[in-house]
Amino acid sequence: MPVTDDPAVRIVGVPPSRWLEVLRVEAASFEHPWDPGTVRDVLHSRFCLALGAETPEGRLVAHLLYAVQGGLCHLLDLAVLPEWRRRGIGARLVREAQDRMRAEGVEFVFLEVRASNESGQAFYRGLGFEPVGRRPGYYPDTGEDAVVMIRDLVAGGAADRRPATDDRSHGE
Repeated sequence: MPVTDDPAVRIVGVPPSRWLEVLRVEAASFEHPWDPGTVRDVLHSRFCLALGAETPEGRLVAHLLYAVQGGLCHLLDLAVLPEWRRRGIGARLVREAQDRMRAEGVEFVFLEVRASNESGQAFYRGLGFEPVGRRPGYYPDTGEDAVVMIRDLVAGGAADRRPATDDRSHGE
């Protein structure tokens, strides 16, 4: 199925009070989801920002959690409900976050993605991220390595306009 830009959802800021909705999306999206305490704590952190994709009825179908300090941003978690994938929602969330980051003077964005998650790595490459290294044993649930990817927002350019390959990325 081709990637499309789904107009049926709108991108919104997600306040900490919606942490249970974020947890629902998280649990449905991953084999190894974040635990409830982590979701709650991250959303309540003063450094964390959250964007979501919601239906006209207000149902959250995807989220992006990220932390900003100084000129650096860490993409923490991207999750799209399985039935909402391949509609460009994940790419819209990342692009919206990048636009907001640029406005705040963020220069670099980085993330970790499971070494086995080739579709996730391809998704992020399609958004202009490049692999720069590995973190051995990064994921405590399996001991799997993480591939570290980075995006230079200042030198970005054309990568912002390239379509992503799919939404099965989620930093997992």
